[in-house]
Amino acid sequence: PHFLFNTINTIAMLIRTDPQRARELLREFAAFYRRTLEENEDLISLKRELDFVHKYLMFEGARFGERLKVEERIDDDLLELEVPAFILQPLVENSVKHGARPGGAVRVTISTARTESAYIIEVEDDGVGIRADDLPRVLEPGFGRGLGIALRNVDDRLKGHFGPESGLSVESVEGEGSTFHF
Repeated sequence: PHFLFNTINTIAMLIRTDPQRARELLREFAAFYRRTLEENEDLISLKRELDFVHKYLMFEGARFGERLKVEERIDDDLLELEVPAFILQPLVENSVKHGARPGGAVRVTISTARTESAYIIEVEDDGVGIRADDLPRVLEPGFGRGLGIALRNVDDRLKGHFGPESGLSVESVEGEGSTFHF
């Protein structure tokens, strides 16, 4: 829900300062949500999932401007890998929403890797990080700001599709950033 409200607020601000940009974002936002609501597949290609992330980042880019930097290190051979729909976007959103320093910048890196026994997808940020005392609780329902369900939802969905060894892992150093990988 915070993505929805933040995007609406960004578009509302742009109506005064850049009406043409606001109109473009509103059309894209409608198309994004239409596609989201019509999406009925459990598993989609990583390429398609990255398309959702790119749309999301377009809206956040309008809000954050130059303060948001995104880098992708995606192995082209993994673009057809099947992942649960909307599994990356919540991780990227978490990095942007909770990682950015007030009034400051945040860099988010999305990467893939392959080992002999697994595929690894990672979202890393250089933001504020998570306090060491809080880190063991980040996957608990209701933890953190907002509804506190996004990370838990990602973890549960991964385990439901690929088994208990495939869940979400979170590493973080307060003041330096966080890494989410599965």
